[in-house]
Parts: sequence; C-alpha cells; structure tokens
Amino acid sequence: MRFLNVKEIILLAAASAILALCALYQDKVVYHDKWWRGSGAYVQKVRLPKPEVVKVAALGYDNLYADYLTLKAIQQFGAGWRTTDGSTEPIYEFFDLITELDPHFTGAYEFGNMILSDDRGDHEAGMRLVEKGIKNNPDHWKLAYLGIYTSIWGAEDPERALEFLEYAKRAEDTPGYVLRMGEFAKRLMGNYPAAFEFLMEQMIDYLEKGQTFEAEVALLRFQGSLDSWYKQELRKAAERYHDAFDAHPAQIEELFDPEIMPPYQAPTMENIREIFELARKSPADARDRMGALVQAAYEPIVGLPPDPFGTWYYIDTEMRDEFISNYALDISSTAPLQQRFPYFAAAREELEDVNQRSMDAQRFILDFKQKNDDFPSAEDMAAYTTADPMGGHYVYNPELSDEGFPTFFSTTTMRVNEGREPRMGLRGLEMPERPVSIEGMPDYLQPEPSIWDYPVDIEWARGRGLLEGVRIPRQPAYITGGGGATAEAPLPSS
Repeated sequence: MRFLNVKEIILLAAASAILALCALYQDKVVYHDKWWRGSGAYVQKVRLPKPEVVKVAALGYDNLYADYLTLKAIQQFGAGWRTTDGSTEPIYEFFDLITELDPHFTGAYEFGNMILSDDRGDHEAGMRLVEKGIKNNPDHWKLAYLGIYTSIWGAEDPERALEFLEYAKRAEDTPGYVLRMGEFAKRLMGNYPAAFEFLMEQMIDYLEKGQTFEAEVALLRFQGSLDSWYKQELRKAAERYHDAFDAHPAQIEELFDPEIMPPYQAPTMENIREIFELARKSPADARDRMGALVQAAYEPIVGLPPDPFGTWYYIDTEMRDEFISNYALDISSTAPLQQRFPYFAAAREELEDVNQRSMDAQRFILDFKQKNDDFPSAEDMAAYTTADPMGGHYVYNPELSDEGFPTFFSTTTMRVNEGREPRMGLRGLEMPERPVSIEGMPDYLQPEPSIWDYPVDIEWARGRGLLEGVRIPRQPAYITGGGGATAEAPLPSS
C-alpha cells in the first residue's frame, strides 16, 4: 500500500480548495440571489473564462464539461436568462465556449440560436453561431436550414438566406423542402424571374431523378410564385396611377391604360403545365433545353394578369377604403409597394371565406339537430342566410333532401362548381357582359364581385329592400358560439 507524499497531499489540498472556492463563487456571484431562491430572473453577472483556459481546467474532459455547461444553459434559459447590461454578447460567449469544447455538438448551436435569435431578438449573433456550427459540421443540413429560417423570418434578410442555401446544397441528404426555400428567398427579394428559373431547374431535376411526386409539388409551387409576381405588377401599376392622379384606383379596370400598366413578359401556369408534360416524357432533353423551356414559359401579359390558381384578381374596395381612411397617411412613400397598395385580392381568397361560412352553418345545423332532435327552421337559420363575401347569398331549404338532410349552400359556390361564373380564369382587357342591366353600373361584370351581378342575387337583395347598386360590406354576418348563433344587422336597408 502506497501512502501519499507531502507534495501530493499539498497538491490535492490545493485542488480541493480551488474547487470549493469555484463552487462558492458560482453560488454567490454567478447566480442571481433572487433567482436562486425561486423568484425573479437569472442574471449572468460574470463572463466565463476564455476557451483555452477552460480547456486546461477541464483536464481533457472537454465533451463532459460542454454537456455540463449546456445543462446550465437550459436552467438559465428556463429562468429568463438576462445579462447585467442587457447585451447578448455574454450569452453568445457562453455557447461559443461550449462549442469550442465540443465543436460537433450540433444541439448546442441550435439551442444557442434559439436563445439569441428567437428569445433575445439578436438574429445576427444567432446566425454567427450557426455559421460556426456549419463550418465545424458541413454535412449537418439542419444547421444550414436554421440559418435560412433565421435569415428570412428573423433578420428579414433573404439575400443572407441564399448564402446559407449554398451550405445546404453541399450538405448530405438535405431534404427537398429546404432546397426549395431558395425560390422563396428570391421571391422575397423581388427577383421573380430568378425565383421562376430556380423552380424550373428543381422541377426538371426531380423528373431526371424519377421523383415524380416531388416534381408535381414543384409544379404547384409555381402558383404561389406567379401570384406574388402578378400582384407586384399590379402594385407597380397602382403606384403609376397614384403618381399620375394623386389618388388610389377605385377599380382594377382603371389600371388597364397602357400608360399605367404597359404590357410585360411573364410566365403563365398554362405554359408551365405544357412544359411539365414535355419534360416528363424526356427529362434529359429538357435539361439540355433548359434555357429554351424557360423562355417558352413567358408570354405578354396585357391588362388583368391570369390568377395562377384559376380565379381572378380585383381591388377589394372595402379594404382600399379602410386603408385610405386609417393607414395611408402614416406610410412612407419609400415603404415597400405591398404596404403602400395592400388592397389587391384574388377571388380564391374570398371563396375560401365563403366555404368556411358554409361549414360553420353546417356545424350549426348538426348541433341543432343533436340538441333538439329536429333540424332548424328557416327562422333559426336567419343569422346564416345573409350575403356571402363573393357577391352571392346563402340559401337554406328546411325541406329534407333524398339524403334526409336540409340543404344549405351559397349561390356563388353553386355558380363556380357548375362552371357558370365567367370570371373564373379572367385575364386581359375584355370583361364579361352583365346578365342584368342596372342603372348606374357598368354594362359588364366588374372583377370585384357584387350582389348586383346575377338575377338570383339581385332578386334576393331587392326582397331585402336594398338600394340598387349599393355594395354590401363583406364582413361576417353572424357570431357563433355556444349552442347557436346571434344575428346582427349586416345588410344596408333602404
């Protein structure tokens, strides 16, 4: 049995004393007294030593000490991690130290970015930490994705997102949805042609690899990209109109003057679908002819652009009037066009609202039947049989159908489903003829829907005593809750 000599005893005692002092220092100084007692927030009062110093103190157990510091970081974050001067630099240094001890601890980069960017709003520090993680772990695609996400939704810097996208391209097994974010970043930058080419290359690439499902997903993504492009062109026209007349356009047709909206070249979904079918038959040839296929997708856009989702565009006058009354004067002339001219809408957006209200009514009918063992009467449904947001109105027939249920529908939905809405896919300069002539209104169907567009809705409106030509606000006409609905007075009367 070997006994310790005097020198070893002195060294052991010194090490024990240092550990005890460190623990005492951490207890009294590093942790905020109030937080330690279970109230208040954790406040980091001192900064940790430099990584090279900590590496010596860790005695070779770098990964273990990194794990220990990460557990401390979790506790500190849970207690509302703050610093004495409000700076995030000590927090960054904390995670910088952890990742110096264990450069391949990818969870530390992710957790650190969450605290720095999401919690403290220091997106630059968060992205700096993520960049360090990517350099130490180039095959870890999730870090590149985190950089893209933070750049777009945190820092609002789509150009920076494209830099992280290059890392994602070089990483192994990066999912397609991450790579597709490059198109979104370019779209946010306003570079719509580049975003279009990006999607085209992806679609062809998927077809070359035999990934038909992914190629079809890429095909659908063209719709959102073109929608952003077309709406931006409409906003540019609205800006020219405003510069010329010092006013906002009342109807979208006012923009069709070639001086206000000159023809421009842009892809259309019809052309893109044709290219998709050609590329599906011979993907290799499509790759060789990429430039020609991109050009083949373009055509002149004159007047109303074609909604890539199949409906049509118009100016929402209700939104326009509210914007002019409450917000227009507060927005700088240098603000993005989307903020200065926010009132362009697509019919599909309102159709979604029409269908949602129909679903609300159907739920009310089923709940009523369950509670009363009978279906609601026409009077019970009065709060739901109002004008719909697309110029039609809701109809309830309490008589049971062959399926044993009453019927509830929107006249707008019926027209669309039966192919009787001529504005579906509307584009160009020619507007459909109005079915019924009404004094004071154009002899054509305006792009913005109105209750005065079709005979069945006009008859319903007149039966309600409405003034001809008066627009009905497209706000919800009922409030649902509990076991039923409460009617409001949404319709103007004579």
